[in-house]
Amino acid sequence: MIEDNGDFMLFAYNEFSVREAQESDRDAIWNWRNSAVVRAWMGNSAEIPHEDHIRWFARRRETRTGIFILYWDERPIGVFTFRPDPDEPSTRLMTMYLIEQYQNAGLGIVLEWFMLERAFSDPEFAGVAGILFEDNQVLSLHRFFQFDVAPAEDDFLRISMDRRRYQVIAPAIKSKIFRG
Repeated sequence: MIEDNGDFMLFAYNEFSVREAQESDRDAIWNWRNSAVVRAWMGNSAEIPHEDHIRWFARRRETRTGIFILYWDERPIGVFTFRPDPDEPSTRLMTMYLIEQYQNAGLGIVLEWFMLERAFSDPEFAGVAGILFEDNQVLSLHRFFQFDVAPAEDDFLRISMDRRRYQVIAPAIKSKIFRG
């Protein structure tokens, strides 16, 4: 259940869960990622051929790519991934998106919370980073979470956060997102 306290939407923490994607999730993830609404905000906005997705999904273990699904009351609402940054081995490159029917419903803040919780629960992760378009609506969400933002190539921005910063800000952010 969502409550609006005037400034933030408060969610019940225990209504959410995260699990690593399984082989049986492969085609659902392909459909979600290929949604025109999701593709519009990705670095590669082209539709992904099914064969390419099958190969990518199969290689996730050898590339150390973790794929996770966020559930709300047992319904999948979003996906996030991590893969090692080739330039910084202790940093993981992240992607995240809400499934189309949950876009613009205030759930991006919850997706980002659980993505960061998952990332920093792994002692190998010293930081997370990603890239996005300068005009991406999610930039304000990353700023709320106090990511560092810097220019990158080709009109992209690079966002990053390290474990120490997250440990400092996490309690206050959690209290703004979740009730109780």
